[in-house]
Amino acid sequence: MKIVKKTLSLLKIDDKKELTKSIILTPAIFFTYIVFLLSLWNFSWLFISKNIDPFDILKTYYAAINIYGIIALLLTVFIFIVFYFVEKRIFRRTAALLVIIIALLSFLMRVLDWGVLYWGGIHTDNEFWFHALYLGGTYFFETLEAKILIPLSILLFIIFVVLFLRTKNFFILLKKIPHSHGSGNINKKIFIVNSVYFIALLLLVNILFLAWGSSEKNKKTLFSDIPEYEVITSLIDFSFNPVPARQIVLKKPLIEKLRKYGIKLYSVNSEYPLIKDSIYLDKKNKTGNKPVLYKNPNIIIVSVESFSKFFLELEQHGLKDLTPNFLDFKREAYTFENMYSSVFPTVRGVIAALGSSIYNITKLRGVKYLYRPPIMSKFLLLSDILKERGYKTVYIHGWRGQFAGMEEAFVKRQHFEKFYSLKSRELLNFIKSKAKSNRLWDQDVFGYAVKMLKEKRPGEPFLMCISTMDFHPPYHPHYKHPNAEGNNLLNCLYSTDKAFGVLWNYFKHSPYKDNTLLMVAADHAKFPNKEYADIRRRYENFPRKVCDYIVSMIYFPGNRKWKGRSNYTLSTNLDIAPTILDVMDIDIENPFLGLSIFSERPLYPYPVSSFYLPSESLITEKMKAGNAGYFDGMDLSPNEHRAFNNFINNLTLLRRIWPDNKR
Repeated sequence: MKIVKKTLSLLKIDDKKELTKSIILTPAIFFTYIVFLLSLWNFSWLFISKNIDPFDILKTYYAAINIYGIIALLLTVFIFIVFYFVEKRIFRRTAALLVIIIALLSFLMRVLDWGVLYWGGIHTDNEFWFHALYLGGTYFFETLEAKILIPLSILLFIIFVVLFLRTKNFFILLKKIPHSHGSGNINKKIFIVNSVYFIALLLLVNILFLAWGSSEKNKKTLFSDIPEYEVITSLIDFSFNPVPARQIVLKKPLIEKLRKYGIKLYSVNSEYPLIKDSIYLDKKNKTGNKPVLYKNPNIIIVSVESFSKFFLELEQHGLKDLTPNFLDFKREAYTFENMYSSVFPTVRGVIAALGSSIYNITKLRGVKYLYRPPIMSKFLLLSDILKERGYKTVYIHGWRGQFAGMEEAFVKRQHFEKFYSLKSRELLNFIKSKAKSNRLWDQDVFGYAVKMLKEKRPGEPFLMCISTMDFHPPYHPHYKHPNAEGNNLLNCLYSTDKAFGVLWNYFKHSPYKDNTLLMVAADHAKFPNKEYADIRRRYENFPRKVCDYIVSMIYFPGNRKWKGRSNYTLSTNLDIAPTILDVMDIDIENPFLGLSIFSERPLYPYPVSSFYLPSESLITEKMKAGNAGYFDGMDLSPNEHRAFNNFINNLTLLRRIWPDNKR
């Protein structure tokens, strides 16, 4: 009795029953909270997508719950060993600080990965780090969701620290119990009860998940992935395993096979394998059944952020007047109904459209490139071609000029004479509405474009490229659609449409309507973040993929018979530049991967892009439905497709797409 009374006195507890209860529950509560805390991230998928069945998560959560249980057990045992057996206070304090730091890093990684999943539908990977370094890709932290998630995570972290300190202090106090026959029973009871609790909890969870069908654990792998692993491994891969730059020569059978897909290699220069002497694979295929433009028409290309074709399909989303100006433009334009995005994100989509080239570099060579603009190679863009023909060239971008190094690359290497962005004094002096922190409203961008058109001297042909940004997350709409029900994604598209209306309403009543080609095309398809997936899944079984059909429309001046018509040839935005050159009757040496949709694309119906088409159900299912046997004979294997894309990546790193000293 003396031992028990002394123990109660040391622990400042007045009752033996309360002491036993505290001893038994302290490690158990800590263990349970860790498992609960780690599990919250996986089950947050129920918030990320409303279309996910909770049982799908339970069925695929089998591996994760065991990992979390082991982590919780090891941490509890580590605390017991350090604070029960280690004598030196400095070691114990160091261990406590280490646990708190590791826990804090874990919280940060989980918030980061959750944000990436919320907006992008994939885990943290090389694409994210590419965005974060070069494209302002940490925009999640500016959103309302982040403002809720971060304080909640701080609260959960504080609870973790409190339980950790309680468990730590408990083991320290436990050590002070006098070592005698009586105290041995207490220690033994603590060990047995907590061990039984840990084992019983893990067994119960395993039995339940096995009963629900663990054979389906690979059905939705994202549910059971560990975010810390995804963040750490992707960062290591991005930082220390850059894309190697080495000379790659494709094997002759693959070269011959690619020819069937419209890719002609090693025809002019072995040092620059993509260069061919014509935009046509065979000049006999050049057709007169196309719009014809007189010499040197002006060209305006509007690259609309994330403009998937879905948003122009009223029968799908059912929102009248969501895009009235784009639909009005479509009535005057020629529409490529079956064009899909060959790449993403924005900078790659622009290079695909203007230069018919795939740019997929996410990791650069060496430390000196880590924080430098990532556009490594010179391409042959429309700006280069038209500059030689006396065109003035200008690019208007609502983001920072440092966005992916576009300003540096496009002005210094690609012959854009002017590049206006958030940092341009002329553009900033023009805007009247308040600019957002990291980009301009589309209303201001199009307003400035109209100002330039009004002030332009007559007689000088020009190429004007405009990139929109309102539809890029985070969503801060300039205008609100009356029937959008507070959905900011739809409101932002509505804002972009109203902004485009500033240009379109001026254009169709101006002298430019008779001598200017005006094109509206998406830079890439909409990234399948939560908002978009939730909207899209109201109407169809939408997979979370970025490869999708995009909006692509061209107004051809002086070609009224092409007004309001559509083309249903399967194509990609790699075909835009060759198509424009085809209707302008410009045939030049080039490294293009695309073909003219009017001339040769119908002869090569399997466009090669950064996506492997047979695995893209959004594309293939629609095409198969209306074209029996359309994909018969598609024999480019995944390994061959991967080899081709690696080949293009290495040509980019070696600066072997187009010579620096040409055009």
